[in-house]
Amino acid sequence: MAAPAGPGRSVLTAPSFMAAFQSHRGTPRADRLAPIPVAVFGKDERGPLPERLQRLKGAIGLVFNNEARTVCSGFCVAPDVILTASHCLFHGGDRSRRSLSSFWFALDRKNGRAFTQFSGHGNGTSWLHVMSGTVRLKVKPPIDAVDDWAAVRLAKPVCQDDGLPIKALSGEELAAEAAAGHLFQVAYHRDYKEWELAYSQGCEAGGTLPGVKPQTVRRDFTAPEGLILHKCDTGEASSGGPILIEGADGPFVVGINVGTYVQSRVLLQNGRVTKRFSPHMLANTAVNLAMIAERVRAFGTAEVATSEADLRQFQTRLKAMALYAGPVDGDYGELTRAAIIAYERAEGLPETGLPTRALAERLSGGKRVEEIGDGAQGGRKRKGRAKKAPN
Repeated sequence: MAAPAGPGRSVLTAPSFMAAFQSHRGTPRADRLAPIPVAVFGKDERGPLPERLQRLKGAIGLVFNNEARTVCSGFCVAPDVILTASHCLFHGGDRSRRSLSSFWFALDRKNGRAFTQFSGHGNGTSWLHVMSGTVRLKVKPPIDAVDDWAAVRLAKPVCQDDGLPIKALSGEELAAEAAAGHLFQVAYHRDYKEWELAYSQGCEAGGTLPGVKPQTVRRDFTAPEGLILHKCDTGEASSGGPILIEGADGPFVVGINVGTYVQSRVLLQNGRVTKRFSPHMLANTAVNLAMIAERVRAFGTAEVATSEADLRQFQTRLKAMALYAGPVDGDYGELTRAAIIAYERAEGLPETGLPTRALAERLSGGKRVEEIGDGAQGGRKRKGRAKKAPN
């Protein structure tokens, strides 16, 4: 899946992004194409889930869309909230209601499989129950892999034990845990049996991996400090799976696996490509949850306003504050999302981009924004006091 990006340049491949799957009674099934490991470093060390970690079956599942023929992994962080990779949901910037309403989440629990769709699937408002870092992942340098995450509210609370705990660790703390052999990954891989969780243990991680130069990472990624570079063995459909640490009180999540860091080289003569060399896998990439933990917690308790009347009120008030430049149509699109994020950023709030009830009350109070950041106004900044929004 890696594509040459010029001499000495790198790309990020996304496991499962174009994998084909067929529907069978609501369960994703691999097609007859030969599955291949996406990133196995040296000896393939993937294995079955050990007995002490069997409870993870009630928290790590499949995120799939049989219409789009895609499948990824995802994991629970609350009874009705999961985290996954953004590219698993939004293909080429597609944030359509139909697309998100066609997704399912499935858990293979000890007492049988549990299935549910996204909240709002029945009335076409699923897009109001998804918070993401991006809807259009850039896979050529500078790669915005740090934004390749999404939180989703489910239609039913199928997760067991309230989901997995998450912890925000620094890069140094993560490297120390990996050096001690505590870092591991659990996800579904298309080449690993048929929909059984694969366990990859004792993973190397950190900014000093062999063959990975810090200056190259800084060149190839935006906000590289928000990434976890790791060498847990992965396969197709592992995007969105958790990177975990086995602590004294049990496993906790520190990252979301999102892709494979690949360097491709070509030989140029007179400006033309005359030879392509085999791509070299440098590492796998994961989003460090330290970057988004506050937003995930805010999302977990958020009550979203879904009616057109509520959304028009949001747009009207944000427009009066010069944060929203679109029509007052009651439609939650990218302009509305960007305007909400701009307001949250200016107010020092967790940046969810969602029209929540709490935010509506705050806006109706006529709070002022001293400086408007980038967002709906195309990156321009204005200074001064915003007008009070009408009641």
